[in-house]
This record gives sequence, structure tokens and C-alpha cells, in this order.
Amino acid sequence: MIGAVIFDLDGTLIDSFPGMIATAREVLAAAGLPAPPAERFERLMRRGLLLDELFLEFGIASEHVSDLMQDYRTRYAANAVLAVRPFPETLPCLKALTALGLPLAVATSKRLDMAQRALAAAGLLPYFRDVLGHDSVSRGKPHPEMVTTLAARLQVPPEGCLMVGDSLYDILMGHAAGARTCAVRCDALPTEELLAVRPHFIIDRLDELPPLVRLAS
Repeated sequence: MIGAVIFDLDGTLIDSFPGMIATAREVLAAAGLPAPPAERFERLMRRGLLLDELFLEFGIASEHVSDLMQDYRTRYAANAVLAVRPFPETLPCLKALTALGLPLAVATSKRLDMAQRALAAAGLLPYFRDVLGHDSVSRGKPHPEMVTTLAARLQVPPEGCLMVGDSLYDILMGHAAGARTCAVRCDALPTEELLAVRPHFIIDRLDELPPLVRLAS
């Protein structure tokens, strides 16, 4: 039975990629560096890469990445994180799952403070029993530590958890922890790539999740 649901944050619960990508491109422009198209940013983010990994992927010398990341965090914290909005299906989904008595948590590659601010700005923070950022654990996605840590805190075995996310790393992390997994389809990542990591379930919208959870339980 599904005893808890763990969600990814960006691109799953909240529409945050436009702000993240715009801020990253702004940072690159301010440093006099070429900024790849927004579509390429999103595609790589949906695969699970962190922003510092993206900068390296774009050919930026490693000695410049730390300064770029610091500039990004400053700009994002001041502007974009406060402008995030939940997807229209997010709140009804969370209310329905809460009505089923399921504890909910978030496992995100954001820093914990930024994740909490984003959830609060989107009006979602009260629905979650726990939140972990990439700085909350020693090993981030796709390592299973986030899921196993949340499972222990929620007092549900990992195999009783459902990991829901839009990126390949979300699904791989869930599998590695022994949890069940649900991929959320998006235009930026081909469905074949999601299917290749073998999620237990795949949905187009979060409002499909509560009925699925009821059936799976």
C-alpha cells in the first residue's frame, strides 16, 4: 500500500522553470558569456542536471562556476523565487491526498531555504510534513538518500512511498530507494526518455494522481 507521497518541486508542483532559466541566462549575460536557448536549459533540467552541472555542460570553465552560482542565488532569492506559482492541478491534488490521510513530503534539488520560500510563495508549504533540499543530505538525486531519509521521518518504509516527479533523476532516485515511482509527462522531455527509466506509473497532470493512489492502495 502507498503510505506516503514524496514530490519533486520544480516542474512538478510549481511552474518555476521560466524564472530559474531567465535568472541563469541573466547571470551568464552579466558575465559576458553566451546564454544557450531556454529550451536547452529546460531539457537538461528535466533530465535532472543541477545548474552548476549545466554551466559545465555549456562549456564554461570550472573556475568560473562558483561565482556564477553565487550571482544566481542572489538574483533568484531576490526576485524569481517569490514569483513562482503552483500548477492549476497542484492544490486540488494535495487536498485530495491529504483527505486520504497520506503524509506528503518534498525532495528537491533546490537548497532547503529556497525550497521552503518557493513553497510558501506558492501557498503550498502547509500541506507538507517534511521538505528536503539538496543541502539537507550528503548525496543528492539520483542517490536514494532523500527518499530513505524522508521515509524514516514519515515512519513509512521506502517501499510504501510513492516518488512523483518530472525528471529522470526523480524516477531513478525512487527506484534506488525501493519506492514506487510516478513520472509526470512534460513537453520538454520526450516520453520515451521517461519510459526508459521504467516508472511504475506515468501521468500527464497531477489531478490524475489521487485516483491512481486510491487504486494502488
